[in-house]
Amino acid sequence: MSATVYLRPGHVQPVWMGHPWVYAQAIGRIEGDAEHGDEVEVRDPRGNTLGRGYYSPGSAIPVRLLTRDAGQRLDGAFLSRRIGEAARWRRELLGLPSEHTTALRVVNSEGDGLPGLIVDRFGDAACAQLLTAGMKRREGFVFEALRSHLGVRRIYEVASAKHQALEGVEATEGLRWSADGSDGPLRFRENGIDIEVTAPGDEGGGQKTGYYLDQRDNRAMIAALSKGARVLDLYTHTGGFALAALKAGAKEVVGVDSSAPAIASARAIASANGLSAARFIKGDARKVLGDHDAAGPLRRRGVRPAQARRPREGGYDAFQHYRRTNALAAARVEDRWPLPHLLVLGERDRRRAPARGGGGARDAGRDLIVLRTTGAKRGRPPVPRGLRRGPLPQVRAREGGVRPVDEISPAQWRSLAGVATDLDDTLTHHGALTTAALRALHDLADANLPCVVATGRTLGLGADAPATPPGARGGDREQRRGLMAGRLSRRDGVHPR
Repeated sequence: MSATVYLRPGHVQPVWMGHPWVYAQAIGRIEGDAEHGDEVEVRDPRGNTLGRGYYSPGSAIPVRLLTRDAGQRLDGAFLSRRIGEAARWRRELLGLPSEHTTALRVVNSEGDGLPGLIVDRFGDAACAQLLTAGMKRREGFVFEALRSHLGVRRIYEVASAKHQALEGVEATEGLRWSADGSDGPLRFRENGIDIEVTAPGDEGGGQKTGYYLDQRDNRAMIAALSKGARVLDLYTHTGGFALAALKAGAKEVVGVDSSAPAIASARAIASANGLSAARFIKGDARKVLGDHDAAGPLRRRGVRPAQARRPREGGYDAFQHYRRTNALAAARVEDRWPLPHLLVLGERDRRRAPARGGGGARDAGRDLIVLRTTGAKRGRPPVPRGLRRGPLPQVRAREGGVRPVDEISPAQWRSLAGVATDLDDTLTHHGALTTAALRALHDLADANLPCVVATGRTLGLGADAPATPPGARGGDREQRRGLMAGRLSRRDGVHPR
C-alpha cells in the first residue's frame, strides 16, 4: 500500500484548483513508508484525495501530481497511455511528424500530464530527459512506450545535472537503446531542410536534447520575411534561422556564434542542403557587429540570445547585454529600411525585453517595430497556467478614470459588459461570502454578465495559483454558483458546500 501525504491547513487551494506541484512547506505529515520515487497519494487535512504522484524526498517539490484519480496506479500501462496520447494528438491535430518536418517535442512534462519527463524526436531517434526520481526509476517503462508509440530505432538519455541533483537523481547521458546497435548523429528534417547534429553523449553534443525545437515556428516566420534580403543571424548556434531565411529566398545570410562545434555543424548543414550563400563566422557577436566589413549593411537582422535571465545581485545583467547588442545591430541595418524585430523570450521576460530592445535601437538613433513576442511553439503545450510565473497583465482604465456608481447613467448600465471586483473584505467578511454578495453574484449570473474576482490575500498575488479556477469561465450556472458559494478559508482552502 502506498504512503499518504497530508497537506498543511492553508496550503490546499493551489493543489485543489489544479496546480500539480506539492511544495515541501505544504506537507504536514506523511503516513506510511515512502521511498525515493514511490507512488504516493496526496490528501487535504480533512482526508479528501487531491491526487497521486511520485515522491522525491529532499526536493523542494517532493510530489508532482500525475493524476487526480485516487484509484489510478502510476505504472507502466499508465505511462504508456499518456505518452501514446501525447504522440497521437500531435499527429492528428498538427500533422507531425510529416514529410517536411520529422523533429518535434513529443512529451513536454506537465504540459502533457507527465511531470519530470521531456522527450524530443529527431527522425528515427528519441531523446529523453528523466528529471525526477519517479521517472528515472521507471525509465524502462518510458523507453518501452517510446519504442511502441513512436517506432524509433534509437533512444538517448539527456542529462540535466543541475536539476537532477536537486531531485537526488544520478545524471546519465548517451545511447540507451538501439534496434541494431548503431549510434551516430541525429538526422532529421525541419521545414524542408535536412539537418544533422551530434547525438547526446558524443563529443560536441548536449545542447539540451540536441536542437532548439521550440523555435521551429519562429524560424518559419523569419523565413517569410527574408526573401531578397541580406540577413544577419546572431547567436546562430547550428544556423537554424540563417538557413531557413536563405532557403526562403534571402540574398545572403551571415551567422555568428562563439562555439566552434556549432559553427562547424552549421556549415555542414548548409553544404548538405546546397545553401552555398550562407556564411558563418566564429566569434563574439558584439565584436563581429563592430566590424563593418564582416557584417555589412543589412535589411534584416535577428538578435536572439538564449532566454534572458534576471541578473543576480552583483552578477551579469543579460538585459543590458541584450540592449547593447541591439544597439550595435541597429547601426548595421540600412537606413532606408524599417527596423522590425522578433522577440523570442520566456514568459517572465516579455515586459522588460521590448523596452531593452527599443532602448538599444534608440541608442543607435533608430526606431524599433516589435513584430511579435513569442512563446512556446505549436506542438509543445505549456505547463498548466498555475505554473506560469509572470507579471500580471496591465489593464488601462478608459478615459475619465474611476467614477462613483451613482454617476453612471442608465444607458451606461445597459451597455455593461461585466463586473470586476476585489474579493477580500469586499465580497467577504472574515473569510466568508456575505448573503448580499452571494445574491449579487446570482443576479449577475442570471443576467449572463461575467464577474472577474481578484484576490491577493489567499493566492499569493496569483504567482502560483491557477489563473482560471474551475467554473469561472463556461460551465453551467449551478457550477458557477457552487464555486462562488464556497467558503473562503486560509486554513482549509476552498471547497464548495
